[in-house]
Amino acid sequence: MSRMVFFRTFLFVCCALVCQLPAAEQERRCFTLDADPVSAKLADIADDWTFTFAVDGQEREVAGRRLVRWGAYRDDDSGAQVVLADGGVLVAEILSIDDDTLSVYSDVFGELAIPLAQVAGMVLEPPMDPLRRDLLLDQIRTAAGTQDRLLMENGDVVQGVISEKPRVGPRSADDVLTKINIRLPSADEPVAIRYEKITAVIFDPALRKTPSLRGLRCGFGLDDGSLLWVAKVQTKRSMMLRLVCGLEIDTDLETVVDVTVCLQPLGGDCLYLSDLKVIDYKHIPFLQRRWEYQPDRNVLGGRLRAGAELTLKGVGMHSTSRLVYSVPKGVTRLEGQLAIDDQAGQGGSVLYRVFVNRPEEGWQTVFRSEPVRGGARPAPLSVDVANARGVMLVVEFADQGDVLDYADWLNLYFAR
Repeated sequence: MSRMVFFRTFLFVCCALVCQLPAAEQERRCFTLDADPVSAKLADIADDWTFTFAVDGQEREVAGRRLVRWGAYRDDDSGAQVVLADGGVLVAEILSIDDDTLSVYSDVFGELAIPLAQVAGMVLEPPMDPLRRDLLLDQIRTAAGTQDRLLMENGDVVQGVISEKPRVGPRSADDVLTKINIRLPSADEPVAIRYEKITAVIFDPALRKTPSLRGLRCGFGLDDGSLLWVAKVQTKRSMMLRLVCGLEIDTDLETVVDVTVCLQPLGGDCLYLSDLKVIDYKHIPFLQRRWEYQPDRNVLGGRLRAGAELTLKGVGMHSTSRLVYSVPKGVTRLEGQLAIDDQAGQGGSVLYRVFVNRPEEGWQTVFRSEPVRGGARPAPLSVDVANARGVMLVVEFADQGDVLDYADWLNLYFAR
């Protein structure tokens, strides 16, 4: 065996071993409001949202309100997904549907019976393209109306009422339950549609329970691509996760620690700009096309992605544009990261600027980036906004005009 072949084989084996480590064995970056980022392992989660991390062999507790995020989330395109009413996604095999319950099997949590009032829909064939996948999920989450809908692979939409709700199993030559029956508004008998022709299902939005978004809640990104919005954790005896949508999942701490790859609390002391009211926005077209800013999305409408990692919070803008916010009382810093969205590939190049408006000083430039180009790692942003009344975010084109200038302000928040 040549030395080069041996070296390549060695690298391949090492990478495979690292990828096979459970989540608990892999250190992930932990960002808090009170300390510099560190590499940490998740060790425990308490009922009061106190997280315990192992840092350099010692335990460190972080209050949920002060945790910015831990780890990084990546979604999945290889299997069926349940889209929950709170916006979360559960990767699971679809077992059956009856009048008010969706039964699924999760490799993490086992078999679950989910009330349909807690479900927005399900994706049977997630698109491989991340943007199409994101837009499909948003289509399910934001759907209105009073009927069930089947989104077909050929682009058609079939509306009606899913009837005789049969078991919907994995696609297998031995599985005879390969269709969904839907009763059309003008028909007396249901129409049977083969499972493999359906991309996604939207359950009647009028029956969906609107979740409460008050109080501290936390996004749990799992290693199978699930993203669960958890409203409460109970650790008496075993462990129970109560999701924002109302679903209660019985599990245990060891499982949660092993499969969790990302934590991001909302409703704490991080004030995300994407949740705040915009005071002013203006885009100056390079030619004719006008672009809108997008809260928690890139300018194309997909979720914020940089380096194949998916960011849950942030703002998407296009060159050349400006976005103005009031600065809430009591905040001291503006924090985040800057990157060209993955949808631009290696294209796109922009300059980021931040202006701050203070009494008797007016608008002053407090930050200007070097050119940020597609494919580059996210660059950190940290700006003093103490005693400021307003902050202005500006994106300008750098190289080659405004081509593919899909600028992301990732995890952009005011810190108390």
